[in-house]
Amino acid sequence: MDTLKTAPQVDVVTGFIWIAGHDATLYCLQLELTNETRGFIVQWKMSLDAPVVSSLVIEKNRLICCTLGGKIYSVNVTNQSEEWVSSAPGPLFSSPCFANGCVLAGCVDGFLYNWSASTGELIWKYNAEAPIFASPRIHGSKVYIGSHNATMHCVNLAQGSGHWTYKSKDPSSVFTASASIVDYNEDLYVICVDSGGGLVVLGGNGKIITEKQIGGPVFSSPVCWLKNGSIWFVVGSRDDFVYLLQWDINFTT
Repeated sequence: MDTLKTAPQVDVVTGFIWIAGHDATLYCLQLELTNETRGFIVQWKMSLDAPVVSSLVIEKNRLICCTLGGKIYSVNVTNQSEEWVSSAPGPLFSSPCFANGCVLAGCVDGFLYNWSASTGELIWKYNAEAPIFASPRIHGSKVYIGSHNATMHCVNLAQGSGHWTYKSKDPSSVFTASASIVDYNEDLYVICVDSGGGLVVLGGNGKIITEKQIGGPVFSSPVCWLKNGSIWFVVGSRDDFVYLLQWDINFTT
């Protein structure tokens, strides 16, 4: 097994661990903790067209894996077999996600793709007009994804049409980190951080509610949660610090 840059996925039904790496291979592993064996046993593996750097996703008995060769694989985790393979015109750094019977991922060719989870057929594609390295976030009927033209996009999940866009105040920055979504009292908050360290809280209409400059470049996705009427943020920066921030929803700056 070569270099690994992806997060493993555990099938909660079988307990098998799935992971892929730079050796262009998808592995199904089982953890053995017996007197004779202590470690991982390869239960099954499948050759891919190219290395994998994005995380895998599993829903029910279906696993989705995207490669730097632009291929997206669907694998049945129950019987450990390939279901279908689709493709995009460029490398897929974006981690895929499931939504309403579909699979979505962004591509370096500048499009967000939506495939049928059952057949791999392309349903729609959305033009972000710049390479996409970030992973999509789904909330309700909308998809949120950032691109390399300093833009955060809100896309209608059903049609693939643009709903709104937010342009970072730093035109040299990019959005490689995924957005976080928080619901509070029927209001929606979209939290995103650009590579220049600019953290913004957007409303459901894409307008800025509050913003904060973090000390260094940011390429990691913020972790957010609600507590006592405040949104708390944790985000790592390339200035070697991890930041914990608090924003009182009832006090806008």
